[in-house]
Amino acid sequence: MFKTDEFIAKRLRWKAGKYDFTKEYTIYIEDISANVGEYLNQYIKFEVSGIPVIFFMSPSKDWTLICTRQIIFSINNNVLILDINAIKQITFIPSTPMSENHKNDMDTLFITDHNGIKYSLPAYRGIDVIAMHNIILMDRKLNRS
Repeated sequence: MFKTDEFIAKRLRWKAGKYDFTKEYTIYIEDISANVGEYLNQYIKFEVSGIPVIFFMSPSKDWTLICTRQIIFSINNNVLILDINAIKQITFIPSTPMSENHKNDMDTLFITDHNGIKYSLPAYRGIDVIAMHNIILMDRKLNRS
């Protein structure tokens, strides 16, 4: 069954609402300031990206924007775009066990695409990374079914 961008955006907002993420660093797209919105609009191609849903930012000003069909992110002022359906693997925890404090210090989600290229998606802290992980998993599942 084909799912519309509006349906997917609604489900992703619902999923995001389950997390107590850092409000100044993780922002729903409708709550973004006009300046940031204008900046992001230069990278969003709605017919390809789908609907922008949630924006994650790190203290270093690196950022990740999750849209219904793409992830747009910037690291060191290099903007990259990744199609949701190109994602092969998503990880945020290394293979070795981590303490609870270390989980809170996580600030990056790691994604591997079908070509084996690895990407690092920035966020603020542990709960934001976990939320991003689960939102992207849902986005990927909704785009495949």
